[in-house]
Amino acid sequence: MRVWETGSSQPTFTGSNFGNLKMLQVDCCNRLNYLFSSSIVKLLASIEDIEVKKCEQMKEIVAAEEETDEIITLPKVKSIKLESLPNLKYFCGEAYTLKLPSLEILEVIKIQNLRLFAPKLVDTHPQLQVHTALGVAERKEDLYATPRNIYDT
Repeated sequence: MRVWETGSSQPTFTGSNFGNLKMLQVDCCNRLNYLFSSSIVKLLASIEDIEVKKCEQMKEIVAAEEETDEIITLPKVKSIKLESLPNLKYFCGEAYTLKLPSLEILEVIKIQNLRLFAPKLVDTHPQLQVHTALGVAERKEDLYATPRNIYDT
């Protein structure tokens, strides 16, 4: 599925759209503040690739709906590409623990304001590679520390 140039500040996805979704590309959606709500992201059991670029207002990929400790698991995601997202601060909010057990490639380009990929433990593939505009970044123990050092490579 490819989404581009939407004029809305919130995504208009519904749960029935996502059962078999393998790939999602979002491009030039300058008013979007987030890509998924926490309730929608739970329906993405089959998604393997997520690419988000040139979305000027995007602050986080998964937005918190309520203040609760919750585990978000995307079991089949192998690749995440985030590019030219000047306001992105988190992949997911503080209320969540993120698990990406199949994630092999994380590409982060022109994301200077990224504070933390996820505030709580991030479970990823042991061979995860983090790519930046400067090349492949040093792999950290987990993604908690990686974004803070991503431009120091």
